[in-house]
Amino acid sequence: MRSALIVGVVGVSLLAGCEPEVTTIDYTTTTETGSMCNLDVYSEGLTVSENFKVIGEISVRDSGFTINCSQELVMSKIRNAACAADADAIQMFNVEPPSLLGSTCFQANARFLEY
Repeated sequence: MRSALIVGVVGVSLLAGCEPEVTTIDYTTTTETGSMCNLDVYSEGLTVSENFKVIGEISVRDSGFTINCSQELVMSKIRNAACAADADAIQMFNVEPPSLLGSTCFQANARFLEY
């Protein structure tokens, strides 16, 4: 019985670590929900043509046990956070697609921009 309890606790701990690690840097939310909004998205390496101010950053990375980390999910987390911060655009950087030799997760950082 005790070993079943230990296995259950370990299993729940592993499942709790299945989401990617999301770290936000220096921004406050202005809306209660991060509902989707109209954002300009600047891919890594593209220059932003507008005058802008960086109002925050986000990093979505593999936590080591992450299994639910597709490009669609990661970009959704980034977009939702940018919308909650009332950003006009996001500028992607440190983008790492899944690889056989590294992480199987899509990983990325983004800056939240305000025009």
